[in-house]
Amino acid sequence: MSTSKETVNMGATQSVTVPPVSDATKTCLEEGRNTGTRAFLEKIKQRLVELDHELPVPPPEALLRLAYEIRLLKENQNALSPACRIPPELLARIFTLLLKPMTIDGWSMTRQHPVIPLSHVCRDWRATSLQCASLWSNLSYLTPRTMELAFSRSGTAPLEIAFVPGRHLFTDVHRKALSQTERLLSVELYSAPNHTFRAFVSFLSEGAPILEKLSLKCGPNTGQPQHREPDVFLQGGAPSLRRLELVQTGIPWSKLPVSAHLTHLIIDEWDTLALRPEMDEVVAFLKQTPVLQYLDLSSIIPYNMGYGGAGRHQVRLQALQEMRLQDDSNNIFYFLSYLQIPVNTKTKVIFTDELDEFGIDIEAIGLSIAALKASWIRDGNPRSRMVTKFEFSGSFFDEDDDNFQGEPLLSAGFWMGDNQGPGLVITLARDESVSVHELLSTFSKSIDFSSLQSFTLADSGAPSQDRTLALPCQAWMTIFGPLTSLKTIKLERSWPRGFIPALHPADGGSAYFPALSTIIFEGVDWFAAQLERDGNGRKSRIELAGWLGSVLHDRSESRAIELRFEDCYGFKGKDYGMIRAISPRLHVEWDGCHGYCHIHGSYHNGQSDSEEDEDYDEEGEEEDEEEG
Repeated sequence: MSTSKETVNMGATQSVTVPPVSDATKTCLEEGRNTGTRAFLEKIKQRLVELDHELPVPPPEALLRLAYEIRLLKENQNALSPACRIPPELLARIFTLLLKPMTIDGWSMTRQHPVIPLSHVCRDWRATSLQCASLWSNLSYLTPRTMELAFSRSGTAPLEIAFVPGRHLFTDVHRKALSQTERLLSVELYSAPNHTFRAFVSFLSEGAPILEKLSLKCGPNTGQPQHREPDVFLQGGAPSLRRLELVQTGIPWSKLPVSAHLTHLIIDEWDTLALRPEMDEVVAFLKQTPVLQYLDLSSIIPYNMGYGGAGRHQVRLQALQEMRLQDDSNNIFYFLSYLQIPVNTKTKVIFTDELDEFGIDIEAIGLSIAALKASWIRDGNPRSRMVTKFEFSGSFFDEDDDNFQGEPLLSAGFWMGDNQGPGLVITLARDESVSVHELLSTFSKSIDFSSLQSFTLADSGAPSQDRTLALPCQAWMTIFGPLTSLKTIKLERSWPRGFIPALHPADGGSAYFPALSTIIFEGVDWFAAQLERDGNGRKSRIELAGWLGSVLHDRSESRAIELRFEDCYGFKGKDYGMIRAISPRLHVEWDGCHGYCHIHGSYHNGQSDSEEDEDYDEEGEEEDEEEG
């Protein structure tokens, strides 16, 4: 036994001097380090058992020595565990991968940095976490005190910063971090009335050589754009930039940092002439983004001044996968004439014509669609440019559109080739000056419908409700009737009275819709469609089911047409039986549901046909009395 003594820390507030380690424990540790892990663990385990036997009756002076030896043995035992034998550089990599997918709610402040719990596991983990500066480089959504700690431990590692006003304080640490532009990897700043945007962006005056993501957003009450434009903005450039997102910042296009690595470009600006760039500026910028995958421009497209030549497709965005444009139809047409994009680029176009004094320009919308079609880069597969499925809605609520938030819009979705989702989506305001007939006619002239296989008309009400939305018989016959590939037509919460007569064979025995095989009525107000007024304004009821059955019976197709009725209000068992009796070769499916009427807002399941007839008569009488 050695005669030297040691001073041992036995707690947070005291240190005591204990006798040296016994020879048996010292031998166990020395011999164990020269053996394999399993043998060493066995030696420690055996020695702990021996010390455990000494504990019941130790002399008082030996109690501290025993406690110290047990602690020392257990420290060595813990050091032999798999987690403690991981090399520090590998452990740091594991920590990095563990923290990478963590998402922190931006609307709540995080008092504890996510690395801190890892640093409290053991001494080795703490040493590793403190030595790995990159673990502390994300300064997003932290309290000022925690952020100061993280920033001090981040060393020279690339920084990630996200700031949301109101919930977070803009501190000196933010200023210090943003001023080190050479370290910035990702920056997300949101401005509000109490936080001056110019003050934020003033720290981004120098170049940011490793910056990959820059997102600057201003709230709606931050003032006019000319008050926010920074004097200098990333003057040294951002050559590594991959994602650039600017929302109502007032930063002119001429000051935007351009990067050959840019994959996402999102700009949403105030609709003012002062912020509109020249087309030459936009073309020059986009030509330097060969790997651009996502393009989103709102109210920032150059104005079409009505002079100058066509764009001649000067910009080829070979890597573009998705594009969203929101602007006036004339500006969109002007912009698209400069582009060349892959035919499979998923495109959404939001026409804001209704917001200006001239209203919706149907001709310009048609030209925009034609320009988009002309911009498609040929891929050797003609089918990829063919519209195979078309859906039109007369009442669409677009959460993606700030200009028309909460307002019903007209929406058109076009599926190209065999794609599972729409390749082109168009939305525009429901303007009284524009009818669905005119709009669909424009679509048919601008896009090739010759391969159309499926058409859905949704939320197109009765003429008495909205004359601009109901599709008349003539429109059905001229737009869709001649199509030789159209197999499926679906009316969803739409008026059927214009569609049914269009199914009747034309003069000479030939029928419109020659390939038609499936007709689906879903959520249709069958009861309202059966009512009509005579010359005196009195209501009467027609047998709509009998009319439909007779029209389809008169068609000369050898194949059976499938009819499906789903959730149709007022469609009854006698209607189902009537259609089958008139045309037995029709394949008719009915879900047995009298339907949930989206207009009346009530279920009618469980009623007998006679009870329903009474309801209809009473409702008709009540309406007549109200009119009287």
